[in-house]
Amino acid sequence: MTYMDDPWEDDDKGKFLPIPGMALPGLRDLRVQFVAVIEFDIFMGPVVHLNEISKGSSYIKKLKNYQTVSEVYAGYARADVDIFTTPEDIIAVFRYEHEEQTDITTILMISCIPETDMEPIRIIGSRALNRARGDPDVIGKELSLSLREFQLSAKMFERAASDVKIKILSEDQILRPLDFSFIKGFCMIDLESNIADFRYFPRYLDGRDLEPPHVLSFLDLQYEYISPNHTTSLLFNGLPLILNRVGTSDIFFLTVVAQVDLLQIQQMGDWLKIAAVDIEREWRYASKNEVISMLSILELSFTLDSPPDFIKNYLHTALVSDKLKPLLVNFKQSDFDSPAYISEQLWQSMDSFQGDQTVLQLCASFKFDYFTFIRFLEWGKQRNIIEYLKS
Repeated sequence: MTYMDDPWEDDDKGKFLPIPGMALPGLRDLRVQFVAVIEFDIFMGPVVHLNEISKGSSYIKKLKNYQTVSEVYAGYARADVDIFTTPEDIIAVFRYEHEEQTDITTILMISCIPETDMEPIRIIGSRALNRARGDPDVIGKELSLSLREFQLSAKMFERAASDVKIKILSEDQILRPLDFSFIKGFCMIDLESNIADFRYFPRYLDGRDLEPPHVLSFLDLQYEYISPNHTTSLLFNGLPLILNRVGTSDIFFLTVVAQVDLLQIQQMGDWLKIAAVDIEREWRYASKNEVISMLSILELSFTLDSPPDFIKNYLHTALVSDKLKPLLVNFKQSDFDSPAYISEQLWQSMDSFQGDQTVLQLCASFKFDYFTFIRFLEWGKQRNIIEYLKS
């Protein structure tokens, strides 16, 4: 049963959002109160498609009133807000910008009971909205499919010292090691949300087992011995691991590397300490291309003669490089000497930085060396001649 008893204040502005019945118990298990899609009609303005799955939210009244839903749309269509709270809700916000109409954004909002673990909601909401390409008629079906995929892909590991279970994200997990000379796999273990993301961690390396439950069992008694913002090296099944704690949190990064090289392990640990908070914040929303790009720079980190803050910025830019669109501002080539490390082609290409292509798109279209391009963008940003627009 879904609850839609309260009348719309303007029937033209409100519609029911269909969600397959088989998905409703799973959404209730995730403590979802309502799912809403707000699209923009050029003739009617914002139109909301709503499915109230369980009672409890008063925020829903704003979505049933044309004036307030207009304010909601105007406030969140462009704002850099992914989560907000009310006394009765924690609400995740997702956006889809239509390629054919770049000035029009469709918003998906999913409300949950306060103190809900929102990580599953972030995963299924983002996946559903992008797959549906912002189409309200399709989002409910895609939400059901994404929920089912999440349920099937989530394995569980029960910690030895408690009855806490960690959900293992391993859908599309890589089978082979990453194609780098040193870094062979990377994952995030979040003991605050009880989620371990093993998608970029190989199941086997050099014929040895790296199955997520086995790795988590090995690590289970290690966490408490790692000081805040500290890095330690371990051996599992003869394979070297780097375990890094993010600040004072109970969130950890685990890297499996090709060989025991104490100097490289220490240097990589130092870079992870500097960038860990940024990586943790962006990791959950990063595409596969962004994660691999970030790891490619982390791979280079111990060979780079760059200030720590620059390395931190390189890693952060890489992890959002599918979303950032470089824009050239206040620039005359005659006012600057080109950096020695870039090609003439890259220097001349700056006129193409019009805020309409992402970092990865520009890199692919001009066939730039990825790290050189990221480094050059940072050079421009430091001189206030390049700024980023967000997708």
